[in-house]
Amino acid sequence: MPEPLIVTLGDVLALSLITPSESLLTESAEPAETRLIVGGRAAICACWVVAAEARARAVSARSYDRLGDLVEAELADRGVELEGPGVQGHTGVATVVRAPGARRTALTDRGVCAKLALELIQPEWFDDADVLHVSGYALVDQPSAGAVQRACEIAREAGASLSVDLASADIVSPLVRERILQLQPEVVLGTAAQAEAIGGIDDLGDLAVISDDGALPARWVAVVKSSPLTSNARSSIEVVPFAAVPVPRIPKTALEMPLLGTLIVAV
Repeated sequence: MPEPLIVTLGDVLALSLITPSESLLTESAEPAETRLIVGGRAAICACWVVAAEARARAVSARSYDRLGDLVEAELADRGVELEGPGVQGHTGVATVVRAPGARRTALTDRGVCAKLALELIQPEWFDDADVLHVSGYALVDQPSAGAVQRACEIAREAGASLSVDLASADIVSPLVRERILQLQPEVVLGTAAQAEAIGGIDDLGDLAVISDDGALPARWVAVVKSSPLTSNARSSIEVVPFAAVPVPRIPKTALEMPLLGTLIVAV
């Protein structure tokens, strides 16, 4: 049996990880460790899908600038196919600063990722997918929300399953909720905080957490995403053998991605 193909739709950009040697002070000059690697929910999730021994294709609006070439090359090295329309503008950069003893600070310039539009969607990017996984960031604004709708229609017609990642509690809203309902995904993934932000867990009939006995509620599933590298992983996620996933060199700012990638493959 061929490996399943999971197509991820959302942001593909560069990620700059900055770790100062000490806490930052105003108007100071401090040494820091800096790494520039591939980033964006669609890209990182696709990398973890490959780590879970499935095939992955990331779809995003793209700029063919030098930074975009670097991102595409690193994805290719990780076994991820990159597709998407070329649009005018620059490749986005997410900058994450992790000072010792402080919570991380993330600054994101999405670049051309926000320009993915319905009329730019090509059927061949989605019509062979077993699963289409959508990042919640792509559902926040137009034109990308319209592009997601069209991509899901193509994938559905080809027999693919759909999954959605709520991505961040900061972006979920009644509008995002409505757009997710219109897509009718088999699986919705998110933390308890994200599920609460989109309407609550206890009083929302179509959104539930995977139960401890492994029973999956119909249609919508919210999963508490926690790292298999920590000791506080919820027993409710043990229905997926995430601990068996090999760990490639992915930034620890996305520690939930090993689980996320494995769950999508399990769909």
